[in-house]
Parts: sequence; C-alpha cells; structure tokens
Amino acid sequence: MSEINLKQEAYWFNELTSVMSEGIYLTDKNGLVLFVNRAFTEITGIKKNEVVGKNIQDYLDEQYAKGTYKRLDIDVKSHLEQNKASVGDKPESLWAMVMKKKTEVSYASFLVNEGLKKVVLFLGHPILDEQGTIQNVIVLLQDMTQNSTLKDELTRIEDKTNQYLSEIIYHREAQIDQKGFMGNSEAIKAIKKVIANISNTDVSVLIQGETGVGKEIVAHEIYRLSQRKDKPYIKINCSAIPENLLETELFGYEPGAFSGASKKIKIGYFEMANQGTLLLDEIGDMSFSMQAKLLRVLQDQVIIRVGGVRRIALDVRIIASTSKDLIQGIKEGLFREDLYYRLNIMPIIVPPLRERKMDIAVLTQYMLEQFGKKYNRSPVLSQEAMAVLETYFWPGNVRELKNILERMVIVNGDGIVESQQVLALLGGEQKSIEMPMNTATDLNVATAQFQKKMIESALQTYKSTYKAAEALGVTQSTISRKAKALGITDW
Repeated sequence: MSEINLKQEAYWFNELTSVMSEGIYLTDKNGLVLFVNRAFTEITGIKKNEVVGKNIQDYLDEQYAKGTYKRLDIDVKSHLEQNKASVGDKPESLWAMVMKKKTEVSYASFLVNEGLKKVVLFLGHPILDEQGTIQNVIVLLQDMTQNSTLKDELTRIEDKTNQYLSEIIYHREAQIDQKGFMGNSEAIKAIKKVIANISNTDVSVLIQGETGVGKEIVAHEIYRLSQRKDKPYIKINCSAIPENLLETELFGYEPGAFSGASKKIKIGYFEMANQGTLLLDEIGDMSFSMQAKLLRVLQDQVIIRVGGVRRIALDVRIIASTSKDLIQGIKEGLFREDLYYRLNIMPIIVPPLRERKMDIAVLTQYMLEQFGKKYNRSPVLSQEAMAVLETYFWPGNVRELKNILERMVIVNGDGIVESQQVLALLGGEQKSIEMPMNTATDLNVATAQFQKKMIESALQTYKSTYKAAEALGVTQSTISRKAKALGITDW
C-alpha cells in the first residue's frame, strides 16, 4: 500500500485501532513511521508527534543514546521476577529486522521512559504488494509487565496481527472494487436503498447472485455504512477451506485439541470478528453437518473452541453470500431450511450484469480511470467499442468486465480503443465469439457477426429459444426473429 493510499485510509485505520489494547505502529518500506495508535503511546510513553514522520531506526538510535530503550536478552519471566534490566546491543527496529529477514519477526524488550519500566513484546509483519515486494511493516506491541504467560500471549497477539493484516490487505485490494458498487440501473438503486434502510440495524443479510456480480462489494457497503464500521470486518470463503478445517477456522481450538493441532490456542474468525462483522462467503458450499454447528452459534451467539469447554459470548453481525440456489439446495437436502431462514432475514439479490447493461458504461469509465492510474496509461473507448461491451453477454459479470478492462489498458495502452480491439479481447476470453478481425470491417457487419455468435452460443447451451432469450436478457420473439435473419438453424 502506498503512503498516499494509507493517508486516504487514515481515518478508518485510526478509528479501528483506537479501541485496541495492543499498541500499533506502521511504517513504509523505508522505515518512515506513518501511524501510531493510542495504545502505542500508553505502552511506550512515546507521543504521536515525537515519532510519526521519522525513520524508526533513527528514532530508536536517539532513544538508546539517552538510555530510554534497552534490549532484553533474558527470559521474560525471570526478568520480571528479578525486576532488573540488562542493556543489550544497540537496538535494531522491527522494520529493519522484517526488511532483512523478509518474514514475521518477534522479540521482547525492556523499555525505560521517564520512570516507566515495562517489558514489551513486539511482533512485526511485512505487508506485500502484488509482486511480493514489501511495501509496509506493521508492528504490534503488548505490555507483558504483569503477564508471565508469554507463550499464550504471543499466540493471541499473532492472531490479532493476522486479523489486522487481513483487514489492511482487504481495504488495499478493494480500492477499485469499493467504488465498483455503482450504477444507474433500477436494480442497483434498489439495492442501495435496502442497504440504507438496514444501516442502523444488526440484522443478518443473505446476498445472492451469480459468480462475479459483486456480492463482496455489496457486503462491504453494508459494513461501511453500518454502526460497526469502526470494528473488525472479517471475511471467510467457505468453499476455499476443506471441510475438516472449517470448524477450527471459524471457532478456533484449544491446545492439543486433535492430532496434529498446535500446542497453543487458535483464535477463530468468530472471535476475531467480535463486535464487528463476519462475511461468510459462498455459504452454499458449507457441508450439512457444519451448517448445524453454525446454526447453533447464530442462535446462541456463543462459541466453544474445538477441544474446549468454556462458552465464549460473542456480538457479531453476520452477512452471508452465495452463488448457489439455496432453495433448490433445501429441496435436494443439501442446505438446512432453518439456517436459510436464520440468514435470510434481509435478502439481497444482485442481478447479473447482462440484466443491468446501463451500468456497464459507468463501471467501464471508473475502472479505466483506476487502471489508467495504476499503469500510467490513458486509453479512451470509442462509441463503437462501448457498444460492443454493452452488447456482450458477460457470463463472468463485473469480475469479467474488470479483467477485460485491465487487459485492455495493458495491451492497448494510450489512445483510442476501437471495437475490433475489444472484440479481439472478448474473443480471447470465450471461443464462442471468436471471429476474424479486419480493420476495414463495417461496424454493422461486425455487430451482426458478434450477435450471431452470441445467439448461436446461447441456443447451443440452452437448447431453447425461451431459455436463450432469458439468458441474453431479450424476448423469445427477438431471439427467433434474429436467429432467422442471421441464418441460424443448427443448434
């Protein structure tokens, strides 16, 4: 994440971390301190204006020279019992350690600042860009002065770090997508109205729609406008985690809960999301037995870690999403009816892009601007090229549009993008619309060829003019008339 983007997220990040008991500081790849939270000052005695904007290593060197910072080279518990400090080597910042080792780093240090004596556990974690290069380092601090169970505390703080890290990465990666929830269609206006109406409630929401329509974007918009917007937002893809691991990921586990389990506590996603929002993505892929366990948690608002006995009360707002037909799943015995009604208090159905084609232009304009900034290019679509985008079937919905536009910016660079270039990109995406491109091809001819390929593909797929018409968002009579006019007979 760049420094500019971090400043744009400053308000959100400050509010999120102000309620945390752990101290946090964030640096860029050069060690410049970009942010510290309230707990950082409480733990270290270092005020925000003393360190923000400075190189963390330079600052520590200054403090070491004053005797403020002392490196702890002995066992934490023994150190606490003896109540004495030993000055270690000249301190090396977590930023420097992370940049050197290219991985997570943790250690304990003894801090002395104006009579304040504390043992502090530090945990540094790298934040990578899409190329795997470290762009930022996030460091968490935990006051261990009154706590001798360092191992358990380290486990807890590691889980907290992963939570904060996932949220930072999510907001960084979602910068294009967050504003991707836009459009002028009646469907999008209706969804925005529903979100506004439920913004001050904690009701469960079930978001349904085809793959790629933007269900995650809708979920984030619900979170962003809710009363929990300053609390954790955790998402889990139920289809991406094996069934035998999903329970422990959701609810956590106690040390040694099962063969091969870690000997330290594992905090699950529900606990991470406490007081915040949990998105259960692709809930329709969850096993029937796991659905029963989830239902019990939703009813009681209590979890018990795997291998544990203690009931842990939670306050979590649930948003679920799926690309599957859950009603059909209920009929087939694949999805619990009681869980469906527990989740479906407020249903939101996101229609496919082909059913809201008036949104394509505004989505295209926004995404081209964002990708143009990302790749330092300024492509412009011709009217004919836009017409092709608005005519296309978009089986992959908004996600496919986004991928095509990014590819367009990379391949075509600056200048005017013509219809033939768009058709070539779409042809590479789906064989059913491949056709020879000729720069001299008349637009009407190219459009007719394109329509013929789309109609042929739909008819071959659905074997019915009625179903093909429904899929393409037109009437059955239109399909029949165009098929006849275009000479489509074999399907």
